[in-house]
Amino acid sequence: MGQKKKAVKMAIRGKPKKRNLDQGEIASLLKKIGFKSEEIIQEWRHLTAFGVYRGKEAVFKLASTQKTSKLTRNEYEWNAAVHAIHQTKHPNFTVPANYASGIYNKLFYFISQRFMGRPFIDRDSKNVSRIAPKIPIIAEVCHEIINLKIPKDSEYYKRQSNPDYKVGEGVFNSASFWASQTGIDLDGFLKAIEVRKDNIRAFPAHGDFSPRQLYNVDNLVGIIDGELSGLMGPLYLDPVWFYIRMRIDHKNGSLGREFLYEFIKKLKKEDQGTFWEEFKPVLCQKYIGELWGAGKKVSRREDLKILGDEILSNKII
Repeated sequence: MGQKKKAVKMAIRGKPKKRNLDQGEIASLLKKIGFKSEEIIQEWRHLTAFGVYRGKEAVFKLASTQKTSKLTRNEYEWNAAVHAIHQTKHPNFTVPANYASGIYNKLFYFISQRFMGRPFIDRDSKNVSRIAPKIPIIAEVCHEIINLKIPKDSEYYKRQSNPDYKVGEGVFNSASFWASQTGIDLDGFLKAIEVRKDNIRAFPAHGDFSPRQLYNVDNLVGIIDGELSGLMGPLYLDPVWFYIRMRIDHKNGSLGREFLYEFIKKLKKEDQGTFWEEFKPVLCQKYIGELWGAGKKVSRREDLKILGDEILSNKII
């Protein structure tokens, strides 16, 4: 088994669009560029192939629409930017190395390193035996991402850097939109964001720091799917996302809480004192997004309702 495409991530204005691509045509493209394909799949907005490129285990990732191409290019540039930073500056994690990139029918694609083996936990699995011992190192990795010094001469930095961007406004606006679509009274959560939005700090973030995105790669934590990464993410975005995924997808709130405590222990003393104040608005935003994404799934909404009550009563940590 190896790295597989991870499905559905939400955009602010709706689910990402998908256009089915002709796999026969893509097989011809892969042959032309020297990619020996073992499997081609299209689960959602990307078409992905797994195989060998120039003697190395590799992944081919092609956007299915021009809009998605921007995210695909973002992932490619994220990989490049992280690899431009010396490993000693992020000693506990890595991302796939890029091998090649190109354009096919105006759609961006790239070929990168394939992380072999199974992720720390399988999609929606309750079996936490592989991930439980790794919680301290995962917390350390979150710190390393937040403190990444992205090279200013990288394409990633040039495109992502925006000193005028107000990250708190972004958090509040996206949460407000999602809330308006749920048919649920979420004013308490929106208020929790609004009163703190001017104090939310912007830091680098992977953007989809999910347990099932993590692999063991030469004794490092290998992280895939950086398409939603950014330089101007709200502080604690990745810890929020990891906690929600552990609790809602993998039904293990206790392990999610253990992760938060490990993360907090690694913070500077002054940041420990303000952690909940800065963590809560981002948690509220992602909570609202999860409710919106849950649609009419009753069991998921029920799980989220319990989480929401704990958020508003400050019982998460």
